[in-house]
Amino acid sequence: MQSKNAEVLTIKRLKKDGSAGRDAVEKISGYLSDNHIVLVPIDNVYCVVSLSEEIIISRFGKEPFYCNNNVKLISSYKMLNGLAEYSKSDYDFLNRIWPGEVTVALKGRRIKKENIELIRFPKNKFSLDIIERAGTIIQSAILLFDNHNVVYKKRDIIKYFKESVDLIVIVDELCKKHPLPTYIDIRNNSLNILQEGKISAEEIKSLYFLGKADDVV
Repeated sequence: MQSKNAEVLTIKRLKKDGSAGRDAVEKISGYLSDNHIVLVPIDNVYCVVSLSEEIIISRFGKEPFYCNNNVKLISSYKMLNGLAEYSKSDYDFLNRIWPGEVTVALKGRRIKKENIELIRFPKNKFSLDIIERAGTIIQSAILLFDNHNVVYKKRDIIKYFKESVDLIVIVDELCKKHPLPTYIDIRNNSLNILQEGKISAEEIKSLYFLGKADDVV
């Protein structure tokens, strides 16, 4: 746990294209490059992000934090290629849901105990700018409190995170309740909806099975 309070960067509103401006992205990138942890909204939900999964786990693996999975954030399919294995039909489906608020479980390329990667390709330009400026995959986690509720009010964000992260990035217009991303698993040539969120299960199913009938001879 860090010994000093986090720096707070407040952004009143994002630009019309969803970006936050070069200065904000540069500051976040600098913190990430120094192996720090940043709290920042990713597609409207506040997440902790870092270049190191181990740092997130070590700092937020105990109460009062409940870490809602460690998700890798990408900004291109080139990044995805080095992370996971997927079929042509999987790729077509991913292009229907990404960029978007859907986290996908795919078979990982790394050799580890659980050969699974949770991956998301955010849609918000501010989120994508952060990943692209970092030039690499970013590790992220949504932290839940009080019966697994998401912290989104400005005063609560500062209260809970001022002593546990290095930089807090608050976007005033995003300090409001927002559904969590939808979590799905498309390994083993099948669709399993793990947690319904922003994108409904019905919409996910319709996009997944789109064109499937044409494959049946």
